[in-house]
Amino acid sequence: MTGWLRRNRWGLLVVPIAAAALVAGNAQRLHDYWWVKELRVVGASGQQGSWVHYSEPFSDALGASRLAVDLEVVDVRTVGSISDPIRGEVKVDTDGAMAYAVKLRFRADPKTVLIGCRMALLDAAGNRYDFDHQALGVAQDLYPCLQDGAEGYGNSIRVDTPRAYVDGPRPATWTTRPVVIVPAGVRITEVRLWWDDPGPRYCRVSVTPAG
Repeated sequence: MTGWLRRNRWGLLVVPIAAAALVAGNAQRLHDYWWVKELRVVGASGQQGSWVHYSEPFSDALGASRLAVDLEVVDVRTVGSISDPIRGEVKVDTDGAMAYAVKLRFRADPKTVLIGCRMALLDAAGNRYDFDHQALGVAQDLYPCLQDGAEGYGNSIRVDTPRAYVDGPRPATWTTRPVVIVPAGVRITEVRLWWDDPGPRYCRVSVTPAG
């Protein structure tokens, strides 16, 4: 046994170092793939049918700025199909999936950058169902908080370059109706919206679906 220890003493010395590196690597992956992507900070909260003010800082090539928007979840209800501008009404397979349409109202300064918003629905168990603008192959508006063709200003990507329209000017008030696909039988209790992809700040609104 003493001979085996002598022959392998350098390898044994490396084991603690390798173990520490493994732990550090896993911790880094935990930070990269969970901590920074988890919605952890409630920036604002409210109830369906009431206006909620949400704001958060952001920065681009022009420096520090602030996103500020008022939003209202008007209605959340199940729908049997999703409207596609080319394919028309695309039916949802109700045997294995169902669709929730969320009617949202917004108001904000037309110069406020709102590009990049995300939305998710949650059920009572905390399961999250993210909005996908290409779900079922249907072409919904890219962002759940904006209308295609009226997205307003985007971030400045070069120093001293002003913010410019991404896809047309945005009015001071507007409405969207994104649709989210969920497993059949799921009942939604919360709508979440966030802009700083992938978080951690978000706005949450408690809802009672109509059907």
